Amino acid sequence: MAGARLKNTKSIDRSRGGDSSSIGLPGTEDRIVVYLTSLRGIPLTYEDCHGARMIFRGFRVWVDERDISMDMAYKKELQSIVGGGKHMGGVDVIRYIYMTGELAMILKGYPKMDPRFVCDYCGDVRFMPCNCSGVRRCLMKMKQNPRGVWSAMRTG
Repeated sequence: MAGARLKNTKSIDRSRGGDSSSIGLPGTEDRIVVYLTSLRGIPLTYEDCHGARMIFRGFRVWVDERDISMDMAYKKELQSIVGGGKHMGGVDVIRYIYMTGELAMILKGYPKMDPRFVCDYCGDVRFMPCNCSGVRRCLMKMKQNPRGVWSAMRTG
């Protein structure tokens, strides 16, 4: 019974309270952070990441997507926090709480995306090849300008 196992998992943090055992990434207190990969090297992993991304997009909440295949800093960040705090869980848990309606309750109060807004620069791709032989990461600074101010972070 996979459903019964997932229902009782301790990785689901149903509250948004300041629990001392929660993961504390600076600047992420008011947002949902999702680590995923956009590389299709392992098809099942890519499909799981894409599926989780589409679930969150269906709720139109603003999600801080951190693509570990495009930025090593995100990969190291994920490795440093996975064992040391509460997290919602993998794609199986996300799908389960989506199907049971729990995810909708968890996402209440988080900032919503304007469905009409698409970045003119990247077209919502977010990682763009650049002439510096690295990768340019486009980040929306929602708090400074709700219409979307984009900045680039060079990695590589």
